[in-house]
Amino acid sequence: MTHPPPEQAGPEPSRRPPRSWWGGNADRGGSVRLEAFSDGVLAIAITLLILDVQVDQHSGESLAAALGHAGPEIGAYAASFLQIGIMWANHPVEDREHRGPHGG
Repeated sequence: MTHPPPEQAGPEPSRRPPRSWWGGNADRGGSVRLEAFSDGVLAIAITLLILDVQVDQHSGESLAAALGHAGPEIGAYAASFLQIGIMWANHPVEDREHRGPHGG
């Protein structure tokens, strides 16, 4: 019984080197993933800010008066919220400016 001739081995298909996470070659999801992570970090920061605001309402005191006593804390929260909100609104714009007009 004869065996068919061995097929001619062609050139081995080109192989890309394995992707390395630490070497900088890995696909990390692009800018969309980074923007989503940044959004999450900023949302957590804004949420943590409100934990410092305490409104103590004593018996017989109106809510408006209690809020008035907490005015400095509420004002600091509002200023911090505004600052983080501005940074959040501008971070995709800053990213595009750093990458250039063609995303490179």
